[in-house]
Amino acid sequence: MLADENDHTPFLKAILTTDPPWDALRIYADWLEERGEVDRAEFFRLQAEIEEIDDEEDPWVEALTARRYRLYRRHRAEWLAALPTLPGIRWEGSAGFSFRSAHLWLDDESWPGQDSLDRLFAHVPVRDLWIERIQPEPARLLARSQWLDVVRRLEIVLNPNNHLDAVETLVQSCRYQRLEALTLPLGRGGWSRQATQRFAVLDAPRLNRLRLIGGVFEAGPGQALRDLLPAELPAKLRGLGLFLQTIDRTTLEWLDDSATWPHLERLDLFRNALESDDWRTLAHSKLIRRLRGVMLANNNLGVRQAQIVAQAGPFPEVEHLDVSFNRMSDVALGILLQAFQPRSLDLSENQLTLHGYGDGMLGPDSTWGRAFWETPRLTSIDLRSNRLDRRSAALLAQWPALTRLISLKLADNPRLGDAGAIALAKAPPCPELALLDLSNCDIRGPGARALAESDLLESLELLKLIGNPIPWHDRVALTERLGDRVVFTLVPRALPMTSGEGP
Repeated sequence: MLADENDHTPFLKAILTTDPPWDALRIYADWLEERGEVDRAEFFRLQAEIEEIDDEEDPWVEALTARRYRLYRRHRAEWLAALPTLPGIRWEGSAGFSFRSAHLWLDDESWPGQDSLDRLFAHVPVRDLWIERIQPEPARLLARSQWLDVVRRLEIVLNPNNHLDAVETLVQSCRYQRLEALTLPLGRGGWSRQATQRFAVLDAPRLNRLRLIGGVFEAGPGQALRDLLPAELPAKLRGLGLFLQTIDRTTLEWLDDSATWPHLERLDLFRNALESDDWRTLAHSKLIRRLRGVMLANNNLGVRQAQIVAQAGPFPEVEHLDVSFNRMSDVALGILLQAFQPRSLDLSENQLTLHGYGDGMLGPDSTWGRAFWETPRLTSIDLRSNRLDRRSAALLAQWPALTRLISLKLADNPRLGDAGAIALAKAPPCPELALLDLSNCDIRGPGARALAESDLLESLELLKLIGNPIPWHDRVALTERLGDRVVFTLVPRALPMTSGEGP
């Protein structure tokens, strides 16, 4: 039973006004526990711990998020029913109240109105805010709102219905005293058709992460970005994302200037069509040698590009490496990992089998595959949507890194099937493994029964088997062992205005 809403008000105000809010959140959790809401209290304690890590790629976040997700599934309908139904507002995330985000449509038809906005922020200490369909009058009203002062992450969603002047109003005219991260689309549906027009975020003293999406630059992206960013901003940034652009050599050389970017530690170059010369410039830069997170998804990273990078390595400072969506082969992966020893590795949406071609097999006896076999720091790997099969699973079961993993994602590999699940089930106990995702892997009865008896599952917080045609009696056997630590289906959406299904 939830406590009376009015009783929560002092705690919610404290969470909104305390900076950082996590100690206030823990006090609220203690109060909830005293009122008998033990799971909700644990949910918020986990949320505080996740946020304090301040590194979304940290593998330990996977373990905490998996534990939180179990609580969310158990109480989802109850907790979401307690949130107000507000026109034009969609709840994002998975909480009794959410720290992930609320989603606003700011067109004239969907604008929730000032009263709804006041209720939104009064009822829920919103940390993240997504905004789209931005029209002038709602944008002007929102810009005058006191509530934007508490937002920590703002994403202006790329949408052709965004009015350019309205986007400018939100960026230029608001106070963002706590804003830490901003996502801003450029060009149509985003910032300005005049890509050289600067945007000022002078009222965001804490801004340290910026993501720019899209944009066509007549003068070339390097010069255009220099013209666009306020002169003092690069020195503040810890994270920079440049999405769907055409990065050129001058851009990379500018990013390599440590005096301009003294604190930059995470660079995300999603879908930038990097050419060989660009790879060479990046690989030989000082920048990549001081970054902790390197995200190179969707850049046609093949064998040749991997060789260019590997020859310039090693890059010991890189802890988080994302090379997803690159159609990468086993050979390219083996070459690339000669230069990196990350803690977390995103290899999703590639063409990996992990057993290569003949002599190219990933393993301790392979000249280039040894780099994958010997990964002393790796604790999280994402292999979703590749070409993994039974042989891949057998290799993973013998992989030394497996016993250190916190998170192993193998979803959307239907070639695994029962044979792959049976092979993986033979792995030794993995005391650190918190999340194992085998969703949509065509696992049926035999594979499910092997998993139910496997030592691999002993320490799991969450086993995801969503989308597998597992017979009912085999689901029962897994549930008897794991309880709510095993998931077979997505949670039905009890409320039409909610989204987000967990980790």
